[in-house]
Amino acid sequence: MRIAWIVEDNAKSLSEVKGIIRKRRLQILGIPTQRQFVEVLSAIGPARHAPDIVILDLRLPWDDPSVLAKNAIAGGLKCLGLLRQEQLTRNVPVVVYSAFVHNDLITSQLALYRDVTIVDKTEPERLRSVVENILPTATLSILDKLSSPGWKRAWTFVLGLAALAGAVAAVLALVVH
Repeated sequence: MRIAWIVEDNAKSLSEVKGIIRKRRLQILGIPTQRQFVEVLSAIGPARHAPDIVILDLRLPWDDPSVLAKNAIAGGLKCLGLLRQEQLTRNVPVVVYSAFVHNDLITSQLALYRDVTIVDKTEPERLRSVVENILPTATLSILDKLSSPGWKRAWTFVLGLAALAGAVAAVLALVVH
């Protein structure tokens, strides 16, 4: 399954972004602070895969989502820099979704990252369009469908019936001979 990291400290905005990208069939990981971003990023490896997309707010607290420092606006830029330094996340598509994208200082800093898409928080439909272009709705393969929880239960039942039928056939063969 594809993974989206939503780096956003505001619960209402996180919920809004989840609603916007719901149809993408993504496993969503909400990351509300810079500290948690660093922890999640450092955990990428065999147990945790790199995301398929990162939607990043620029204004992030270091630790407590309820306490924003004056330099919190640099938090998203720090996260973006760390993401691009790591080999496994260097090429992950990033959408900066923030109310601060029209700030000249921020714009100049984001210009250093040629592969980042910038969307103002007042444009949720544009965010939807950008995510659709980055991650088109994947048609689930038959293997994905058959490995879903509902299908796993069905296959377990069918295999149980097959085993029972085999056992009945073996008993009948002994009785007949």
